Amino acid sequence: MIDYPHIKGKNGMRVFTDMSAFFRYGFVRELLLYESTLEKQFDFPFTVICAYKSKDIETLNQRQRNILKEHHGLMWK
Repeated sequence: MIDYPHIKGKNGMRVFTDMSAFFRYGFVRELLLYESTLEKQFDFPFTVICAYKSKDIETLNQRQRNILKEHHGLMWK
């Protein structure tokens, strides 16, 4: 998947992802790690849209919400 944009002659990649599985299967800690390190793992431009359910966000404490806010350029409900 990492090489796909280059193979297709593209400069980057766009991804839309449903984040509810992290909550459904009890991987909130892993989600926060994923969100805080993802942007550092790739050396090409990419745009990611993360879709969260309001009920899942409401289960997070303030520190966890702050981590998400810190690593997202834009958030809305």
